[in-house]
Amino acid sequence: MADIPLPGLMPDSPRNHLSDSARRRISDAYLEGEKIRWRALAGVEARYRSESDPEDAFFEYIEKGQAALEINQANLESVRLILSALLREYKVAGKSGRELLQIMDEELDGLANSAKLTEIERRMVDLELDLYRVTPTEDLLPDAIRQRVRAGLLRIHSKRLERAKLLDCLRDVYDLYASELAKGGEPLTDSLLMDSIPVWVFRAAVDQKWIPYPLIRPITGVVGNLLEGWYNPSHYEVVPHKELTETFGGCKVTKGYAVWFTRNLDSRIESWRSAAKPRAEAGGRRQPEQTGDMVPKPDAEAPAPLDNGADGSIERTPTVSDIRVALDENNRKLAVRLRCRMEKCSIKALRAEAFQSHRAEEKTKITAFNRWQASRSDTPAWAEPLIVTRLLR
Repeated sequence: MADIPLPGLMPDSPRNHLSDSARRRISDAYLEGEKIRWRALAGVEARYRSESDPEDAFFEYIEKGQAALEINQANLESVRLILSALLREYKVAGKSGRELLQIMDEELDGLANSAKLTEIERRMVDLELDLYRVTPTEDLLPDAIRQRVRAGLLRIHSKRLERAKLLDCLRDVYDLYASELAKGGEPLTDSLLMDSIPVWVFRAAVDQKWIPYPLIRPITGVVGNLLEGWYNPSHYEVVPHKELTETFGGCKVTKGYAVWFTRNLDSRIESWRSAAKPRAEAGGRRQPEQTGDMVPKPDAEAPAPLDNGADGSIERTPTVSDIRVALDENNRKLAVRLRCRMEKCSIKALRAEAFQSHRAEEKTKITAFNRWQASRSDTPAWAEPLIVTRLLR
């Protein structure tokens, strides 16, 4: 039933490309969004009626103060829920790249107008969709690159089945992504080489079942080496969920796992960073196209592998992508430190700028900022959107 125009929609509306079940799920998401908004409104109304002698009419009461904040937060939550459902269904329907960007931008416009979001709030929700990275996400890579990568992954998987070492396969996957991106004209930025590709390598390893997931660990002693490709499953146990405190490649992992995994790819990262330098210095002149067999060799003068601090901090000039990763992993203090390092400013200055549009007293702002950094449930509702918008600016 997909591609049949829905009542009230133009024939070229992207929603006409969704299946019947997808349309029903989107309708359910809209219903859940309405429930969120009406629950908030009902709570505000109950408080309004409980006041002995309210000074304002109800329609005036909900336009200011705490009532306005609660309704606004409900509107934001509703918009996020609906957009998540739409994004998921459009991806399943095969939408990607610029087409997906345009579709979601139009969907967001309609929802933002309906919920009366401010321009800042709309921009914040827009960024949360994660479709506008300078570093491309895997879903947004051109189809030609994705097809070549899929073919390359099959070749590497056949080597793995022939008992090639896991670490060698992981590095081959890294080279596959980097070489195909270079051939496709994508700039090999540090963010791409150090942040995005390691995540894609990990996802590929999990999808191909090279790396056991959920994660496992030895019960006692040294009973194998996963990277060398040998271990006895009977001597391992699944890592308890409560110890999976970080997120890497959409998977819950133990603290420090992402740093450890990426370090195993350091030799390939440094090789490709060295290869990318002549491209950047060429001032846009077309470089000879690399083939899949032209893997760059380590440069003797390349900088030493980057080291991440024990607390997960990044020992290079941070980027917005780094901040987003920290926020995704709920490492809010690290996200703040990264932004301060980017701008060479103090936390105090960052906090003041984030909250400059809010009328709360300075002491209240300091408390709200500290509570947000600590992920406390009693953080004022107005604090998070202001802080996140400032961090990702």
